[in-house]
Amino acid sequence: MNQKKSSLLTRREFLRCSALLAGAAFLSTLRSVVPAPIQKRTQDSPTVIFIVADALRADHVSAYGYSTPTTPNLDKWVAAHGARFTQATSPAPWTYPASAAMMTGRSPTQLTANWETRTLPMDVTTLAEYLHFSGYYTAGFASTSFLGGEYGFARGFDIYDDWVAHNHKTSTSGGAAVINDHVFTWFKNTWNGLTQPLFLFLYYSDPHSWYYPPTPYDTLYDPNYIGELTPESYGNGQAAMAGTKVPVVRDLQHLLSLYDGEITFWDYHIGQMFTFLQQQGLLEHALIVVTSDHGELFGENGMWVHGNCLYEEVLRIPLLLRYSGVVPAGSVVDTPAQNMDIMPTILDFLDITYSPEIQGVSLAPVLEEQISPTISSSRSTYSELDKVTDPQHWAYAIAPRTDLRCIQRDGWKLIHHVDHPEDDELYFLNSESVYETENLIHENPALAQELRQLLWDWFQLPSTASSPYTTERVLPEAKLGQFQALQRSPNPRPSPETGNFWRGWFSGRPHTKLRAKGGSSVPR
Repeated sequence: MNQKKSSLLTRREFLRCSALLAGAAFLSTLRSVVPAPIQKRTQDSPTVIFIVADALRADHVSAYGYSTPTTPNLDKWVAAHGARFTQATSPAPWTYPASAAMMTGRSPTQLTANWETRTLPMDVTTLAEYLHFSGYYTAGFASTSFLGGEYGFARGFDIYDDWVAHNHKTSTSGGAAVINDHVFTWFKNTWNGLTQPLFLFLYYSDPHSWYYPPTPYDTLYDPNYIGELTPESYGNGQAAMAGTKVPVVRDLQHLLSLYDGEITFWDYHIGQMFTFLQQQGLLEHALIVVTSDHGELFGENGMWVHGNCLYEEVLRIPLLLRYSGVVPAGSVVDTPAQNMDIMPTILDFLDITYSPEIQGVSLAPVLEEQISPTISSSRSTYSELDKVTDPQHWAYAIAPRTDLRCIQRDGWKLIHHVDHPEDDELYFLNSESVYETENLIHENPALAQELRQLLWDWFQLPSTASSPYTTERVLPEAKLGQFQALQRSPNPRPSPETGNFWRGWFSGRPHTKLRAKGGSSVPR
């Protein structure tokens, strides 16, 4: 790390020395709600900027190879100057547990973050608390109610503005512009960058449904559509999930264009944000992280929006990190990563000691091109989703009817149906969406059981001595293109037209990518 070392212990030095200390008494202090100051930051400490875009799929980001130029500003300001993780996943497919993991470095299971419990445990230290008590001025701006201050996300922030979260509905357009206005106003009226380094956390609700980009982004990628699908008619995908109004091919194309329009609208405004921060002198040596809480589904495997399954489209997220002078520009990292690795990575770069109970691992050694014993290309990553069985529950229409847990390792992925292991799914992942296409569970019972044991250990689930898998099929699975696993879904099958669309998309047959008219005049 190309940084001046403090006379105090760095995190790595601490880990080497801790075995020689009277560990129990010392380590107990690291689990306190508010950590003791480890070292005060100075004006020379880097600005830390942490940006989250809600429901942003990695494969709809230009830097990840998407053919539509959705994110030119993200590419320019972050990807070109830093590192891009190609195998980053979320530990959960909806906002609260995924965000809780990001801000604490712990899994949703460890946090008891689920449909019922949406408040961070008081005995868990957040990223903002670590930075605040290490001398940072901490400012957070959130635009989703799941990150409201009442759920514990304001802990450690000197200012936590969740006005947008409680007053700007996702069914209206322009959320990114509203967040930026709040940040710019705060800088003008409050910020004094001469006394403390800054931690700035920005959570944008775009491109979460509704997909309602303002003009000109609403027609940017599909100017000639004359069908009936609108942001209002699709909403949060209720009718598609229920099977009462599943988009046909042309409507699905338009739906994707609205989603991409939301992404480009958000990208324009983060470009404005980066320009502003540069004018404030905060970017030159800044540590910048950009990611998402989860992805989004558009009919793949018969699923829509998010929060209902553990397929890759809803778990794969962008993860980009810029730290000029430390992280090589234009780096591409294939090491598996999860969003709960972000917190220990930031703290490690700043030489701030953190609790050994954190489950995320620092990616700093990989980014500094060092050998890390805790991270390898064979690292296992885990995700989870809890069931809802009460028809009166607010999430009943979204959530599955059985708890789901999954593990990825060496290109293989096991989805474990906790209450019904006979329905488990095993895939060798495809390199692009649709990622899960052939359930190989019956052809590979030994591998399935090996992965299942790792999964049991991680989630501390009760294990059984025998495998529920056999090499003999009782009933062959019906296959319908990319929707073969749909018979286990509470959602009905997609229309034949939609199925044909995704079969064509996946098999590489020609597919019309819609382009903007006069795109050069659109702010990007």
